[in-house]
Amino acid sequence: MNDVYLSLADGFDKLAAGYRTLAGAADQDKPVPAQQEVRKVSQEEVRAVLAKKSEEGKTPQIKALLMKYDAGR
Repeated sequence: MNDVYLSLADGFDKLAAGYRTLAGAADQDKPVPAQQEVRKVSQEEVRAVLAKKSEEGKTPQIKALLMKYDAGR
């Protein structure tokens, strides 16, 4: 029975290697997109957006999100 599992594992390794090769070839064909400028967001901007969402009635979802990322108070 162990031989069957080893045979399956070898087959999956070969299949994965083939997919990696295809992915590498596909990446070479595509043009490289230009880097987008990363904009830093201030704490005040986040608060403003959350306040607006809270006014829209999404207070429970906002509280859950803040608790999820340990940013309660």
